[in-house]
Amino acid sequence: MRRGGLLVLALILASALSRASANPRTPLVLLVDRVYATPSSSFNVTVLAPEGPRTHTLVVRLKNGGAALEERALPAAKKAVVTLRAPSQPGVYYVEALLNASPSTVLAKASEPLPVVDPSSWGEPLLLVFVWHCHQGIGLRPDGTFHGTWAFTYVYSSMFEPYYAGGPYTLHALLLEKHPSVKFTVNLSPSLLWQWAYAMRFGYRSGFAYVAPNSTEVQAVRDLV
Repeated sequence: MRRGGLLVLALILASALSRASANPRTPLVLLVDRVYATPSSSFNVTVLAPEGPRTHTLVVRLKNGGAALEERALPAAKKAVVTLRAPSQPGVYYVEALLNASPSTVLAKASEPLPVVDPSSWGEPLLLVFVWHCHQGIGLRPDGTFHGTWAFTYVYSSMFEPYYAGGPYTLHALLLEKHPSVKFTVNLSPSLLWQWAYAMRFGYRSGFAYVAPNSTEVQAVRDLV
């Protein structure tokens, strides 16, 4: 059972770390509110679609291979939330969203894997070690401007909406607050910490823009530290 558990975990992590797939010409974003589901449990699917004629339809379905196990069709909207039910049998299924101009014309399509896991079937708990290596080289030009601001944007940018606020560095801290019994190691490089300290004291300049120490962006860095 341990080998099977590791396979499921690998699929879960791949799902969590990958972006929703979509047609780049007609963006369609598909978000599932969990990285795995337990058998017969309910889960929510959020679909973000471009504006279009009212005649367009949005189809959200749960698939096993090429077969649709559950399907919902609704008028297209910029944001739609649909509740689906996971199958009773563990396995890897797929949630799919389609934006249709007509029954035979698909404008955009997105899909996400949904592992269905029964933890009670595992023979023994899996022991894992998570290590996040957070580093950002100091992209400081001789004139004092930053040619790259990732040390800051990865703190305050909204990269995980609608589920979490902030960027990946902030998400690490939020996850520790949300799951206090889970522990992991975070390596913060001296160059990253130096840039945070610099911004909190002086702000930072990138191109023609100056971000002050009392700005909301730098305040997010201060709150994280």
